[in-house]
Amino acid sequence: MWQSKKVILIIILLLFFNCSSANKNITSPEVSKTEDAQATEILKIIQEINQSSPATISSSFTAIGDSNGKKFNIEGVVFFQKDESYYLSFSDFIFKSKIVDIYRDMNRLFFYYPAEKKLLLDDVNKIDIHNYTGFRAEFAFIQDMFSGKIPLLADYSVNKVLQEIGETYYLILENDQYFENIYIKKNIPEKILIIHKKTKEKTEIYLSSVMEKDKSIFYKKVKIIAPSINLFIDIKFTNTKINEPIQIPRAEIQKFKKNIEIIKIN
Repeated sequence: MWQSKKVILIIILLLFFNCSSANKNITSPEVSKTEDAQATEILKIIQEINQSSPATISSSFTAIGDSNGKKFNIEGVVFFQKDESYYLSFSDFIFKSKIVDIYRDMNRLFFYYPAEKKLLLDDVNKIDIHNYTGFRAEFAFIQDMFSGKIPLLADYSVNKVLQEIGETYYLILENDQYFENIYIKKNIPEKILIIHKKTKEKTEIYLSSVMEKDKSIFYKKVKIIAPSINLFIDIKFTNTKINEPIQIPRAEIQKFKKNIEIIKIN
């Protein structure tokens, strides 16, 4: 059962946390003036995407993949409101049984497992990603993923800019712990590679099937590969709507059944 929980939590943490991180644009002395100018333009494009990220998202989704040799196939729905709240529901794709409901209300997180009759309480500012997922990542970076933003390392500096034929660039950022390589084609980021400097652990993120509305973008297909923990996830969103009015279910502890176990993590 914990393996299923772990897979779900990986998806959750990679999907729908959405708190902006403070980034500093510092250029390394080794970067040429041409690269510096290119980096400035690319970062401007990314920052405009992030500032215009969707105010609301509603969608169904499926997630298939493999975690340490154990295949999984999950479906669910999400209702998301920028910087405030969301609701996710995960079910087994084949048996349609409910696995977990997740609520966010400002900084509070609620994980409700109906089959186990457990409710976990956590805090978006204190949750430890490595303990949940087994891989290292900046929490602020993960928070921006899958909400129409392009995540950037905190306190980054520009390491290098490589240009291919046409309007295709590799922007390489770094901070004291990570390298981040962003592949951007015709002003749309399509791939991100994260490398932990000390452990050399890599996480590959592939973004495709872009939808646009009111200057906002959202990727309807996301593929994540983390070889160091033998993780592969392929996520597809359907019936997706952005920037439309939505009503998000709220977690009200007093309405949960009295015979459930409540566990406060943070």
